[in-house]
Amino acid sequence: MVNERRNRIPQLWLWVLAGAALVGVLWFVVAVAPSLLIGSPPQGLSAADELKARNDVRATLVPALAGLAVAGGLVVTYRTYRQNRVEQDRTYERELYAKAVEQLGHEKAPVRLGALYSLERLAQDKPERRQTIVNVICAYLRMPFLLRAPEPTATGEQREPDAETETRADELGDTWRQERQVRLAAQRILAEHLHGDWARGQRSTDPPSSRFWPDIRLELGSATLIDFNLEKCMMADTDFRGASFSGPAMFGEASFSGSAGFDRAVFSGAAMFGGVTFGGDAMFGDAVFSRTAGFTRTLFRGAAGFDKVCFGTFARFAGATFSGNAGFREATFGRDARFDGATFRGNADFDRATFSGNAGFRGATFSSDEAVWNFGRSRVLRPDLQHVWPTGLRLGPDGSGGYTVVRADNGLDAGLKPEEPPAVGTAGGA
Repeated sequence: MVNERRNRIPQLWLWVLAGAALVGVLWFVVAVAPSLLIGSPPQGLSAADELKARNDVRATLVPALAGLAVAGGLVVTYRTYRQNRVEQDRTYERELYAKAVEQLGHEKAPVRLGALYSLERLAQDKPERRQTIVNVICAYLRMPFLLRAPEPTATGEQREPDAETETRADELGDTWRQERQVRLAAQRILAEHLHGDWARGQRSTDPPSSRFWPDIRLELGSATLIDFNLEKCMMADTDFRGASFSGPAMFGEASFSGSAGFDRAVFSGAAMFGGVTFGGDAMFGDAVFSRTAGFTRTLFRGAAGFDKVCFGTFARFAGATFSGNAGFREATFGRDARFDGATFRGNADFDRATFSGNAGFRGATFSSDEAVWNFGRSRVLRPDLQHVWPTGLRLGPDGSGGYTVVRADNGLDAGLKPEEPPAVGTAGGA
């Protein structure tokens, strides 16, 4: 209502100014213009000739004035039409957005699915609304969802499923499957418009593809995500803290221009981050990787936080680059931990980390003379397996009957005391 009043005020003043201008021009044509054109007083003209000359001037200027008035009216009318059209479009957008958001809560899955596609079309047409609509889609994905179809609850002393129970189970299963498809569609919409191929490979003078939505933030903390795929996508800040990834989580070659939060996330399938660029801090504290955690050739421009992470089977960091500090404090590595060829430009902290299987740091290097390895109080549960530790470090006793990573210049019989953290090496090794 306030905006409508503001729009009416300029239109009113525009008509007032147009009327005043018309009156002024009319006065000029009738009173001033004849005297300017024939001279005042007229030279060599009788009174009759002077009157005729003045009337001729007026007869010539009046049609021109009428034409100007018509043109001015057309301009004002066009401006009014454009403003009304813009206001109608805004009203339509507001109504479409409100209706689509309301339909996301509809009990019928096809209605919810249609609402998602309506929001997608609106975001595609109106770039200024994209982040808001992405926020709505993320909020929908954050709604609770069971990874398995619910089963009907038996009542009374019923032990064997009857026809009614089976029918109820079919209904619940169908509802669950439909909701699963709606959620997969919401994920596909995000992936479709964040895909980096729409933006990559263009010259600076080329207009960006209309399919790509730049600088989008994702807020998917605590969301349940199914077969999630953001490969080659480009995003700004992202929040996946506490998210549950059912099935594979594919982020290969994606780009995060801002911070990326995966703290407490649970990955039930393979989590593939190979070739990803983290432009800001990448935080995975307390995350759980049930299967392969792939960070091969990943670039961490900010801090990389993997404190207290549980790597269930394979942890792949071969060829990764850590530009900031890399924290793996109290992390648990399962079957295989590979950091072969990794580059550390900051400190690498593995304090109290546990290695249950093979550990490989072949060719891992520091690019800073001030950076240090820290394997203090780390534990190696299987010393009989194949281990390749960073230059200047090796496997040795921890002073309490177990094994840890120690500096290479400490003898096997050194009997290191627990209060003397042994495995802190400089960039050169020992």
